[in-house]
Order: sequence, then C-alpha cells, then structure tokens
Amino acid sequence: MKMSKVFLSTLLPLCMAGSVWAEEVAEETPVAEEAPSYPAHTFQGWIDQSIGFSADAEDAAFAMFEAAIRINHEINENFGGKLQLNGRWNQLGVADPTVVDGTGAPIGTVADPSIGNGSLSLLAREAYGYAQNDDGSMKLSVGKWYVPIGFELADPVDLYQYSNSNVFGHFLPTEALGLLSYFGLSDNINLQLYLAAGPTDDDFVWSGGLGTPVIGERLGLSFGDLGLGVSLLIGPDAFDSGFDKLLVDVDAAYQLEKLLVGFEFAMHTAIDNGTVGTDIGVMAMLNYLVTDSIGLTGRVDMVAYDGAETEIGLTASALFNFAPGWDVVVELREDINDGGTTNSDLTGALELIYQFIK
Repeated sequence: MKMSKVFLSTLLPLCMAGSVWAEEVAEETPVAEEAPSYPAHTFQGWIDQSIGFSADAEDAAFAMFEAAIRINHEINENFGGKLQLNGRWNQLGVADPTVVDGTGAPIGTVADPSIGNGSLSLLAREAYGYAQNDDGSMKLSVGKWYVPIGFELADPVDLYQYSNSNVFGHFLPTEALGLLSYFGLSDNINLQLYLAAGPTDDDFVWSGGLGTPVIGERLGLSFGDLGLGVSLLIGPDAFDSGFDKLLVDVDAAYQLEKLLVGFEFAMHTAIDNGTVGTDIGVMAMLNYLVTDSIGLTGRVDMVAYDGAETEIGLTASALFNFAPGWDVVVELREDINDGGTTNSDLTGALELIYQFIK
C-alpha cells in the first residue's frame, strides 16, 4: 500500500523510542487489557485523478478519475463483512483526424480532452460476508472478493507505481464470485482455497467470464523477510465443458531495510480442440524508499504469447508523499511488442491520490 509504506517508516522509530518509557510505566502501573468493542467499523477511501500522455499519439488527456470507499464491519470476533465501492469517470472518445479511411473520413478515436464528455460507472469490487474462529486461523468468505494471486494488487492505493504490469493484465483475474476459505496452518504457512463462478474482468485469459467455474488455491510461505506465494487455477475453456485451462503463478517479495524486491512467474496453458497453447510471463520489481516521503520504483516484465509474439514492459516511477494522505506518482513506461515487426510505445502519467483511513 502506498501510504502505509511511507507512514510505517515514519512511525516505527517513534514507537521504538517510546517503548522504553512504556515498559517503565507498565512495571509501575499494571493496565488491564481492554476487551474489543463490537460492532466495529473501519473506513478507507480515496480519490484518484491522473493525466496520461502517449509519445506516439502526441497527445495528453485526463486518464482516470476514481473515487472509492472500503468498509469493514465486524459484528463480533466470529462474523463480519466487507464492501468496496469504486466509482469511475470514463472519458468518451472523439474522432481522430489522423486515422482515416479511403474517403478521408476519420475511423480512429482518441480520448476527448473535455472533462465533461464522459460517463460515470459504479462497481462493487468486493462485497462479502465471512465467518471465522476465535483466533482467525480459519475463515470462510461468501460473496465477491479479490482473487488471492500474484504480487501486484488492483487498486491505486495498493501499488508502488501508476500502472500494473503486463503479467497482471494478461494472466491474473481480479475479482471472483463464490466461496473463499483461509487456513492459517502455522505462523509461517497459510492456505487459501476457493470455488468461484468465474473471474469478472474482461481481459483475463478465461474468456468465459462470470458464470464460468474456477477452482483455485494459494499457498503462502514466509521466511523472515522473504514471502512466497504459489497459486493454481483450473477452469474450463469458453467453448468446452471440460477443465481445459490451467494457470500457475509463483510470486515472491523480499524486504531488505529500505529496499523491496518483487518477482513473479506465471504460466497459462489452454487446450482448444486438442491444440495446446502456453503463454509465459515474468515480472521483476525494485522499490527503494529514499526518504520517509519519497519512493522510487523500477519494473521490467515480459509476456511470451505461445511463441507468436513477445511483449516487454519497462517502467520507472517516483512516488512523493507531500502531506498526510496525499501522494503524487510520476511514471514513464515503454512497451515493446515483437510480433514479427518490433513496435514500441512510450507513455507516461501524472497521478494524484488522496486517501483517508478511519
């Protein structure tokens, strides 16, 4: 999470400095542990506005305006729920005079720079209830939830840069609807199993969409500052009732003082009328906390589409926390596609995020 990385580094030394005094007071005056009060609520919200540009198209426009809120509700220590609503302003396209047909009529579109030309969409990205045991080591969630897979997350407040990698965009589902179970097997091992009615995002390799059954798991392992995740998804082809699609994903994160190293490998295999096709993706990322309010990120990712073409993404970004709750992100990204002829596209973005947690 963007803000948490900055604030944790700021608050941790303060907490450590005060711990000696707190221990002395505790020795003199024992304090009874307060029982949690139910029902309990937490709220997190953010507003995200960005401006994007493309060097090839030589244009710039408002890329995204999003407002979102997350609500966590605890009925008691065993039951609760979560709701996340995202509202997004979608810019409409206008005719691109540089792309025309044989008669000279424009056939392409570009983003309309007018902020008033668009539409508002509202989406519940998460909406589920859960039941768990007293210590939280076993939990069952029912409803719509983010699929537990991969290194990168979907929301802007949970990223170290503006954009997601090609590995995230091509391979990984975002949300699913169904049953999600969690088992804390030990302090260092946890397992999540789920049965879902299919991913809900259009770009995912399961083209069957909502209603297409998916079975999945994620095994989480931690070894001090190193965290590993091994995920597996199995689902049917959109035109076949058999389980003909398989996704394997391995992600890792290593924290070394102010440096975070992230890695991900994904492989998707599909069987279509007896023909097996395999896509492979790799992502590596470095994030360095220069100061308590400045972070730098570099990322490289590659997707090989069944030997037909290769797409490479190179991303550099800087995050500035200039006031409590306020982030500015600057990003440059180069996408190189080699599908017989090499094409590249240089894009950039300036993003402003305000968030609060209560």
